[in-house]
Amino acid sequence: TVRTAPAITAWTGATINAIEPEPGVDGRAFIAYKVTGPVAGVWHYEYAINNQNLDRAIQSFSLPVASEVTVSNIGFHAPVNHPGIANDGTQGDSGYSNLPWTSSRSGGTLRWNSETFAQNQNANVLRWGTLYNFRFDSPRPPVNTSATIGFFKTGNPITVTVQAPA
Repeated sequence: TVRTAPAITAWTGATINAIEPEPGVDGRAFIAYKVTGPVAGVWHYEYAINNQNLDRAIQSFSLPVASEVTVSNIGFHAPVNHPGIANDGTQGDSGYSNLPWTSSRSGGTLRWNSETFAQNQNANVLRWGTLYNFRFDSPRPPVNTSATIGFFKTGNPITVTVQAPA
């Protein structure tokens, strides 16, 4: 444990960027990424998003990946949410969903997302003090690009510089 530093900074060899939609007003999150390889001609892309105290919560993460680029081993991981209890602050006191984010690929974009606020106010989104991870493999080497982070509550998506396959 390092005082005043988010846990994500302990990821050795990762590049870390802050996500701060309205500096000093709305809170912060961090995105970290690490690309390893190639091993047998395959690069492994790993991303982690840590919501430190961003009230809007994060509902989607997407990367530009050209349609001709092969991707495999697409994955997502999130911690399990506690079941609902009386007066827990969730709609209907039912707790937050544990439904995994879906991944999809279309129009040159690889995307992971949960349900929207309109679909389910208790959706499994990236809330305060939580870290979610996303991954995939590709035979293409990394280049700098802009990932898009979408919010669960009000606010426009924000872009963050990361590496993804060309």
